Amino acid sequence: LDDASGNGGWRDAIFGSQLSNASNGVCAIIGAQSSVNPTTPTGNTLTLTLRLQNRGITGTRYVWLWTANPQNGTTAMAPAVTTASWSPVAAPRIILSSNAGNPPTVLSTQTIQINAEVLNPQPGTAIVWSLAQPDGSIGPTTPPGGFFGAANYTAANGPDRFVGVKARLVNATGPGEFVEETINVNVLPSGASSPTLSFVNPLTNSTTNPSIAGMTFQANGVSFNWVNLGVKNGLAPNTFAATSCCSHISYLQLNINAAQTESSILQDTANGCRVRINTYLSSPTPNFLIQLDNDAGNNFTSNWLYTTWGSNFTLSNNQCTVEFNTSIGGNFFSPFGDNSLLLGSFRVQFKVPFRGQRHIYMYGYRLGGDNTGFQYRGPVNLN
Repeated sequence: LDDASGNGGWRDAIFGSQLSNASNGVCAIIGAQSSVNPTTPTGNTLTLTLRLQNRGITGTRYVWLWTANPQNGTTAMAPAVTTASWSPVAAPRIILSSNAGNPPTVLSTQTIQINAEVLNPQPGTAIVWSLAQPDGSIGPTTPPGGFFGAANYTAANGPDRFVGVKARLVNATGPGEFVEETINVNVLPSGASSPTLSFVNPLTNSTTNPSIAGMTFQANGVSFNWVNLGVKNGLAPNTFAATSCCSHISYLQLNINAAQTESSILQDTANGCRVRINTYLSSPTPNFLIQLDNDAGNNFTSNWLYTTWGSNFTLSNNQCTVEFNTSIGGNFFSPFGDNSLLLGSFRVQFKVPFRGQRHIYMYGYRLGGDNTGFQYRGPVNLN
């Protein structure tokens, strides 16, 4: 199978093997349902049967067929369109998630549930669960509403590590095409503390966070709107955890996505407004590296927010512009020596291409692995 760009990056599919499929991200050859006859070519006839699976095609496609020069020196068959066409259905896709965070975090000997959502499931398919390495145990369980499958993973004793939980979508009636997805579970030693991060609004000391959740704004590329948000150790809005309890909060991320997904794990990779605030400890107060994802979601622009000297800058993509200006109140706060909170405010300008109902996720991370996971915070309406 050639690569999707047609540059000759060939991949092999071994016929008769359920585990040897060739995929280029656009389509796949399913080895278990493909064949060649006779297996040792003789005579003038060779029958090739290919089972193709759609991985990213929309619309009708047409089949062309030609051969290389035969060994007997006769002329090769010229490329010619056949009467066949292919109108593929949407490719199936697995999304794995857990209410134990992102990545899911579990203490040794404890059990967490992994849920599988399947987009575009085909009739007669089922989820098969396994582990990427022999570490603990995995077994299917009844999925919650809205999910295609679920499994309980029980961690074995051991040091801090990651264990891959794999879900395979297979034909329940026999060998067939499959899609596979892996989620890495962070297993902590049994003596470690459980994650205790929670979100808090710095203006109200409440869990209504960020402040723009559920509100309506103009997406005109002109108006700026204040965003207040934060994350803290301990359960908000109760008393902050002791500063000596744990490692400092490393970063806080705000994702305003084009669409809401069933899974908090799946974050759209393109056309969003995603801001990440990274903490760098210094004296007398920390400084912050601010990042904004680009339109493709595969890179970012960044600038430094200096709390002592002051800063004034903007970062932009086609969906939004974010402004960090300490002279008008745009700032972040995480006092030196205090690991318990990261709070702040900045302004955002939404642009015309981003109009519509958009959806907010937040993520907080503390050094040592404790994290909130991506949590859905509500919609924001952009007119």
